Amino acid sequence: MADTKTNIMRKISMMLVAAMLLSSAGIFANDAMGDDPKKELKSQIHRLLDGYYELPSGESKAAVVLFTVNNENEIVVLSVQTDDQALEDLVKARLNYHKMESTALAEGRRYTVPVKFVG
Repeated sequence: MADTKTNIMRKISMMLVAAMLLSSAGIFANDAMGDDPKKELKSQIHRLLDGYYELPSGESKAAVVLFTVNNENEIVVLSVQTDDQALEDLVKARLNYHKMESTALAEGRRYTVPVKFVG
């Protein structure tokens, strides 16, 4: 009887350890985009555009960038919605065919990212 109880306790202990290991593996699993893919995507695009468009102090310009990602994980700009042609040209030149750091972006899916420049 004591051997049966010992075996049962040993099995329960092993199951608990296995459950703990499996649950903690999810904590360390992390994709390339981090916790918030949209936030990381915006951050990458901000880094690509930062410092390339000068505005007088107090002014601001905004644009909405529609793009997709090709099979080589490069941005393909589909459109830039803004009233400033120079800003549109800059965004297209800086982003088009730039390889993204993340592999979490789906090929062919359309992404929309708002961009704001403040002087």
